[in-house]
Amino acid sequence: MSVNANWPRWIFASCSKHFADAIGNELEFFVEGQKRHFTGAKDRAEFRFDGPRIIEYSKNFFHVFVEINVLIHSVMDNTDFHHVHRSAGLVATAFTTIPLYRYGDGTEDDGLIFGCLYLLQSGRANSIEINHIGQVDPAVPAMQSSLEGHYTTYLEN
Repeated sequence: MSVNANWPRWIFASCSKHFADAIGNELEFFVEGQKRHFTGAKDRAEFRFDGPRIIEYSKNFFHVFVEINVLIHSVMDNTDFHHVHRSAGLVATAFTTIPLYRYGDGTEDDGLIFGCLYLLQSGRANSIEINHIGQVDPAVPAMQSSLEGHYTTYLEN
């Protein structure tokens, strides 16, 4: 198997940037593992990423799968019980086709597009799944929700 060694990094960078750009300044946004500097915003979103899973289905042609999960943490507010749901709706709008770019500062990192990830949308397992976790700790006045989507693409090396 001759997978491009840069694909995992480029795919992760493209996906995390896509979600950061889509969410914008509406929510405080972090990528899992990133050092956090909380600003005191009411809601924050944490981007999580699993994959890529790469299958060579023909010589130098690959089927790629990734899972994206965003955790929302929302401070409870007695005047707006729908706040966590509004944030979930905002994050759900980011689950669109994701262009894949060669991001980075290495010799092959030229910023050019090399593919797109497409959201799988056939059946319950392949959709944007929104799960409202609720208040995790009774001592902490915050609600949590998670959103998950599964993506696929085909790449040639």
